[in-house]
Amino acid sequence: MHTRSKPCRPLRTVRRWTREDTPRTPRGYLNSDEQPMDAALRELREETGYHPESAFYAGSEWFAANSSRRKHLVIAANASEEFATTWDESESGHVHLLPISELMDLLVSGELTDAGLACRGLAALARSNPETEVLADLRDRIRQLLVAP
Repeated sequence: MHTRSKPCRPLRTVRRWTREDTPRTPRGYLNSDEQPMDAALRELREETGYHPESAFYAGSEWFAANSSRRKHLVIAANASEEFATTWDESESGHVHLLPISELMDLLVSGELTDAGLACRGLAALARSNPETEVLADLRDRIRQLLVAP
């Protein structure tokens, strides 16, 4: 996600089954009547309190080799904090904004859950021809990140 004030990505640091914080991007399940874009924006709002000016559907992949479910990826751009988080009883953690300059290091570190899906989404955005200026600006920043040493 790209925030209005500065290019960064919100991460929800979750503590589950381990003693360490595990960084991860917002995620959740589709409700029976939801489209992937609607579900992604709902989960972003619930888990981080942010709402984007524009969003890009970057595709989906199988949840696992033997699964019938798919993981969808949406990239949010020019977002601002507009809501309070609404976590379920089983959820805990905190929202952390990661400067975009640190994104590639986190993606290749092995510490971010679903880093492969995130990389694929960034590649999809980098290859796209976005319909909005906000997404085009974000695409250009992502292109710079992908080729930077």
